[in-house]
Amino acid sequence: MAYLSRTLKKDKRYLAKQLFDVSLVPARVHYPRKVLLILDVHFFSRHFGIAVAFDAYRSEPIYETFVWRETVSVYITMLRALCILGYDIVAIVVDGRRGVKEQLGALFRIPVQLCHFHQIQAGVRYLGKYPKTEAAKDLLRLYRSIGSWSQEKLEANLAVWAMEYDDLLAERTIHPSGHWSYTHRRLRSAWVSLRRNLLYLYVYQQYPELAIPNTTNPLDGGVFSPMKTMLKTHRGLNPSHQNSLVLSFLRRENR
Repeated sequence: MAYLSRTLKKDKRYLAKQLFDVSLVPARVHYPRKVLLILDVHFFSRHFGIAVAFDAYRSEPIYETFVWRETVSVYITMLRALCILGYDIVAIVVDGRRGVKEQLGALFRIPVQLCHFHQIQAGVRYLGKYPKTEAAKDLLRLYRSIGSWSQEKLEANLAVWAMEYDDLLAERTIHPSGHWSYTHRRLRSAWVSLRRNLLYLYVYQQYPELAIPNTTNPLDGGVFSPMKTMLKTHRGLNPSHQNSLVLSFLRRENR
């Protein structure tokens, strides 16, 4: 860019803008096949991001769309588009957003694996990184053990924990208005979350032949992380140029 600036006697920023304006975002080339999808959204701001479908078998993005929010309908639209294009979706890995795993599994009738990392992070949000009570410490230990256990073992240990701390889970606080609420709401929420998601945490063990990953890390670390680094390097771009850069990054052949 410095060479062009000296040769053409033009400002670097002017030349950068001209290059961006004439650059073309490569078209997404599709190769219909059997795929195992990891779905997630990366947000550039509070209300704008990009949803990506990542093929875990070939370690590459195969579909993307800009979104304002992460909703079930976004993922349904993406999966339907991929089916129309001829892809055979054998399984899905998703984060912990409520309702996504249930609706996608029921609608497309394929195995849906919940990301272990996101489930553990949910436990940390509810209980804190360094909980003070014994009940919270014991429950957080269960959360952090999900990757090394089976569904049966986690379910049994969670039942033992619930029996031991039954009084805490059931304890209620009566407010001056006459209404009541659970005294240890965050502890109870952490317990309910883990119990509710049990069926989706070990799907990868039920279908070993599919080689389902138990986290979204191949997408988060393999695509979103370097994309974030790239955008930091090119910070200052206007939204249009940023979007073009993101699409070019995601659509590179042979990533």
